[in-house]
This record gives sequence, structure tokens and C-alpha cells, in this order.
Amino acid sequence: MVQEVPVFVALYNRVLQDAFSSFLSGLRIPVVHSPLKSKVSFVDKVKLSELDVKGLHSKGVNFVLVDTGLDKVELFFLVKNFPLSGIVYPEMKPELIKKCIGAVALGDKWFKRDFLVSLGKESISASSLTERELQVIGYLIEGMTNKEIARKLGITEQTVKYYVNQLLKKANVSNRVKLVCLFSKLYPYLIKR
Repeated sequence: MVQEVPVFVALYNRVLQDAFSSFLSGLRIPVVHSPLKSKVSFVDKVKLSELDVKGLHSKGVNFVLVDTGLDKVELFFLVKNFPLSGIVYPEMKPELIKKCIGAVALGDKWFKRDFLVSLGKESISASSLTERELQVIGYLIEGMTNKEIARKLGITEQTVKYYVNQLLKKANVSNRVKLVCLFSKLYPYLIKR
């Protein structure tokens, strides 16, 4: 029974967190103050990267992402790289949120079908990136040229070009501008891995 499943809510915006917690309490769903006391924890992208999600997940806590206006690229990245069991959206009806809680508490997943179909094709895995590639992308985001990056890392410009080409392939984008736009959104998650 969903009413008996304790949930934890951790959102970056305290007003939204309190409002969502009150909403769930109004649905007779117990809201607890520790993820370890919950079966399902609702988090946003900020709290997802602040909490020890992988450690908590290994202790039986299931996480559901609260979509607070994320674009498709970020959603795909987060689902592919964090142990998420589902996503809830602002427009979801209360009955669906209850079903989500029940399903996730039992170990099932709660994602839109079209989202899952697209997930594998359009997402990059953080584990596929090397430390050197992360350094290069960080400098690209800062606006450095290949020559500046080479000097900073103590490698040749040709080696920087190699890393940029590897990143283009892994991210499945056609040029440096698209690469920087993509990783500008994802870089904060990558450096915390």
C-alpha cells in the first residue's frame, strides 16, 4: 500500500521542497527526514549530485528525479549515470505519483516509454571519459585554444586535437561548439564523479 511507503524529499529550492512534502503528506504518504528511513527518495539535479546517491542506493534507497525543467540532454545524462528509478514531472496527476512511489518501492522503474527508447542513443556515459578528456573539456569550456590547452597540460597541440576528436565521437556531436554547449551542462556532474 502506497500510504505506508515512507518517502524522503530533497530539493535545492526549500520552498519547492516544503510544498512537495506537504503535497505528498496530503496524499497520506509519510514524509521522513532521512533518506535512510525511506524506500523512495525524491531529489532534483542539485541534490542528486550533493547526496551520496550510489552509497544510499546500495543500502536500499530508490531515487526518483523531480524534473524541475531539465532539458533532454541533462535528463538522459542523469538517468544513465546515477542510480535513478524514475522521473516525476510537474504536470503529473496525484494518482500517477502514487503509482510511481508504489512501483519504485517494489524495485520497478518509472520512466516514460519514449524516454527509455531514446535513452541509449542520445546519452554519454561519464565512465567512458578519461581524466585527460575531462581536463581538456574543462579547458574548452573556459574558452582556451588547442595551443593554450597544450601548454597548460604539457602536451602537444596534436595530442589536444586527438582528445577533442575523441570527445566529439563519444558525445556524438559534429563540432567543437556543440561539444562545448553539451559539456557546459554536464561538466558539473562529471567533475564530482
